[in-house]
Amino acid sequence: MNPLTEKEHNKRIGEAIYYFRDICKNPHSKRRGITQSALAKRVLVTFQQIQKYEKGTNGVSSYRLILIAEGLNISVSDIYIKAYEDHKDSVAYFTPFETIGEIDMKDRKPLVKTTLTDSPLDDLEKIIYENNKDQ
Repeated sequence: MNPLTEKEHNKRIGEAIYYFRDICKNPHSKRRGITQSALAKRVLVTFQQIQKYEKGTNGVSSYRLILIAEGLNISVSDIYIKAYEDHKDSVAYFTPFETIGEIDMKDRKPLVKTTLTDSPLDDLEKIIYENNKDQ
């Protein structure tokens, strides 16, 4: 893989955000995507800022990326997988419990975020407990 510049990285992440916001069908809805304004309200920024993220003009902080993923009801991993789908060697560590050979990027569906409890930390503890219980 050729090293990317920060500008190229920002563009890839922005295009992935656009994909999930506008193109990708929300699995919980019959309509496609949401507007920049609707996402901006969920992320607590202006629609112009969402526009800048999508164009790659501005980089997205890790904190803001988490909010964007939550606003789109996907995981942060989904954004990175889409952004780097042409670099399968790079995205292997974004998909837990799968090897890179098991990933078919063309048919990749978003990892729809579901919660087991009201607390993500409790969810993580429950998942770890369930995985360790089988061993």
